[in-house]
Amino acid sequence: SPGTVAESESANLAEAERILEDFEIDHLATQPATDISGGQMKLVELARAMLAEPEVLLLDEPVAGVNPTLAKKLKDQIRRLNEQGTTFLLIEHDMEFVMDLADPIVVLDQGHVLTEGTPEGVRNDDRVIDAYLGGGT
Repeated sequence: SPGTVAESESANLAEAERILEDFEIDHLATQPATDISGGQMKLVELARAMLAEPEVLLLDEPVAGVNPTLAKKLKDQIRRLNEQGTTFLLIEHDMEFVMDLADPIVVLDQGHVLTEGTPEGVRNDDRVIDAYLGGGT
């Protein structure tokens, strides 16, 4: 019935507004996409994905090309959502971002598992140092 549809749309709008506020991007709600920076767009995309209340969310290079301030916001939001029960699978080349956020970590090199473990274990693995962090043995 029309009343039910209107109530559903109203509930959906309220949920979208709540998520925009949770992500501190409610000020972007009326902005055309062409006026939003790449980092802001990634926050909008993450917020949009959360509307579906996923149990697991796959993120492909969430901070690629994002300035450090927005990368921190993304990291904080991912951490908050993870603490609320969402599981994340990240593919990311920014090792410090990964080290600060993920546990466990699986490191791939040329499509093969190089190592896996805790951030500390991965950080101290000579193969990872050689392949990604520069230097080492």
